[in-house]
Amino acid sequence: MFKINFYIFIIFIFSKYVFSKPIDFEGLSKLNLNDLQSITSLDILKNDFEIEEVNNLIKELTLSDLIYEVSYVENLDYFSIVIKEADLIENIFINNNVWIRDDLILDNLVSKKDTFLTKNKIKNDINIISNIYKTKGFLNISVSAKVEKYSFDRVNIIYEVDENKQQKINVIKFIFNNFFSNSFLNTLINSQSLKFYNIFKSGSNLNYSTFEFDKNQIISAYIDEGFNNVKVSYVLEKTSLNNNVLFFYIDEGERIKIDNYEFNFKDNNVSK
Repeated sequence: MFKINFYIFIIFIFSKYVFSKPIDFEGLSKLNLNDLQSITSLDILKNDFEIEEVNNLIKELTLSDLIYEVSYVENLDYFSIVIKEADLIENIFINNNVWIRDDLILDNLVSKKDTFLTKNKIKNDINIISNIYKTKGFLNISVSAKVEKYSFDRVNIIYEVDENKQQKINVIKFIFNNFFSNSFLNTLINSQSLKFYNIFKSGSNLNYSTFEFDKNQIISAYIDEGFNNVKVSYVLEKTSLNNNVLFFYIDEGERIKIDNYEFNFKDNNVSK
């Protein structure tokens, strides 16, 4: 038993010696080791880093606005971590955007002029631009980013937008509504459907915030008529003919009615 434990101990020590290595940092020009140490909670100068610690170190470094990108290579005697330092943003350009103005996009981006550019910021910006377009009915929006060197420590970001076709609501349907008619409910909501026989009606863009507003409008109308437990949900579906159909499903619940009332006044004159 002692021999087995001894062998296990020897194997553990040997594996720790073989797989534990120091780290060599490459790519530093503006930053130094002290700067890196201020970013991470790990001791970057120790000589016994294991692979799990290296991964944690990379995660911590990547979260810093001072670092654009981090990668590593495991060599025989050490881990080589390659750091691409973040540059300041000189300009941000939006290309090929026809339906959405530059200022509306730029005001909502995470990246700002004279701040450091990181990959996380670019990723967030692409999502933001896509979501802005989705609120205007562009479901197949495509956004890509390019980084252009402006000077030694400054870059331009160029977001290329492919808007594709703007989607509209073709049909609006109300399901399970008995108390209110379809025509009345249509007057309550902001969403409008396309009508092939009405060339002046353009139809609403696919905008989920508008759908949510419409849902609340329907609920309020029912509550005003005494339906206290009404429930409304909506679903957007695409038909085989590529039409967009907006369904509002309505659970009216029960309408509360007053069966009887009585007055209880202490003053007989008021009672009369």
